[in-house]
Amino acid sequence: MKAVADILDGTKDDEEIKAFTNLPYFPTYEIIRSQITRQNDIKEYRLKAVIRKCLSFVVFDENLYLHLYPDLEKAIKAGAVKSARDHFIVHGYFEGRVFQKDPVHLDLPTDTEV
Repeated sequence: MKAVADILDGTKDDEEIKAFTNLPYFPTYEIIRSQITRQNDIKEYRLKAVIRKCLSFVVFDENLYLHLYPDLEKAIKAGAVKSARDHFIVHGYFEGRVFQKDPVHLDLPTDTEV
């Protein structure tokens, strides 16, 4: 949470954001929002803008995302959504959609069903 607070304060550059978000786990929006808004007087739209900047660097499993949300592939083909990652950054993360394997199970074989 401190890293997100630092980004809000403007004390992190893109390389530091990339390092912070390149971890195998990125907290849910509700966790970040509850911690940050408790400590800072921040509007939700500003918090979401900062998180979206972070999300552009987060490890994102496009195949998993499309497998879990097959309607999204149709929306992409129809041109309603630019890409799975774009949907995730703009909407999916804030809706609580799964975007990466559970870090507890990262050692599972790649052919394991989702």
